[in-house]
Amino acid sequence: MLPSALELAETIAANAPLSVRASKRIIHRVNDFGSDWETPIWQMSFEEAAPVFVSKDAAEGPRAFAEKRTPQWRGE
Repeated sequence: MLPSALELAETIAANAPLSVRASKRIIHRVNDFGSDWETPIWQMSFEEAAPVFVSKDAAEGPRAFAEKRTPQWRGE
């Protein structure tokens, strides 16, 4: 079980830090919405994701893919 958890942690850590942080904030805030969560969760997800989509890291991902190299995430 520990090897699987460590493998998952490595996979998560290899992703862009801005998107990982935004995802964690969304996960932690889901409990705040109770049973009427659908619209507020989508709105909150959009608000968390918007800065990520316009970040330098968002441009780095496709650029690295096109250049067939590992992305260099900067958290910007």
